[in-house]
Amino acid sequence: MGLSAGNTKDEVKEMASKQNNCIRGVCCHVENCRHHGSGDVCTAGSIDVKNESALTKAETFCGTFAPTDTWHME
Repeated sequence: MGLSAGNTKDEVKEMASKQNNCIRGVCCHVENCRHHGSGDVCTAGSIDVKNESALTKAETFCGTFAPTDTWHME
């Protein structure tokens, strides 16, 4: 969700809140994650990188990922 002239007041507040809660230095390009913030930042309180036996970057994944479609159901 990016900022545009069509955003509601609540959407703008949510984006500002996420931006203020980002994890410094953690870049996230997964726009369908509920922790994704404007400017490709991660807004989760912490992240959990999974696969302790990984030998390459491709073998790791973000265990904190949560699809945006379930965000409002919690």
